[in-house]
Amino acid sequence: DVAVRLVKDEKKSLVKDEATKKANDKLVKLLVTSLKKKAAQGNNPLENLFGGAIPNFGQNQDEEEEPPTEEIKTKRSEIKKQLEQGKLENEKVRIKVEQDPASMGMLGTNQNQQIQDMMNQLMPKKKVEREVSVETARKILADDFADELIDQETANQQALELAEQMGIIFIDEIDKVATNNQNSGQDVSRQGVQRDILPILEGSMIQTKYGTVNTEHM
Repeated sequence: DVAVRLVKDEKKSLVKDEATKKANDKLVKLLVTSLKKKAAQGNNPLENLFGGAIPNFGQNQDEEEEPPTEEIKTKRSEIKKQLEQGKLENEKVRIKVEQDPASMGMLGTNQNQQIQDMMNQLMPKKKVEREVSVETARKILADDFADELIDQETANQQALELAEQMGIIFIDEIDKVATNNQNSGQDVSRQGVQRDILPILEGSMIQTKYGTVNTEHM
């Protein structure tokens, strides 16, 4: 997981500008979807721009829009300029974000992770609607667009190669690996640890959710 995250973070940095542009374009459409509703009472900085009518911030980002009129296009152009100038960072907008998977804390750490990974692969990712600031929405949307712009399969393959060639295995409680015959009472647990660790150190093929990893050079 660490290797995959490192590779994907590097690739995302290469498409950051394009992803941010796509995120801003999406925000413009979210902020200016319908101008028919009157503004709610309150001091809204967009009221002056829209002459008393503000965007429908509750608009679902996945709903289909009608072809924008010239008026909408003009107002979107104005909003885009304000976004680029950072004037709308604290405005609220509703977007869909991935819901955190259900926790399986009652199981052991390794078992927990394995079952969680399996469930994440089998079950479709559920999204829930959240109201967040424009600044936060941009980060979320840009990250989603960056995921779409990079080749996930290539990133996973590069991560596997990185782990194989540069991976480091940290051995905790080294006393459970090396022992002498005098401490025979603890031999059972130590032999179990040795049995698990030695194949990795000697070199073996480990199946992961991203593919097979050869530990020979770790």
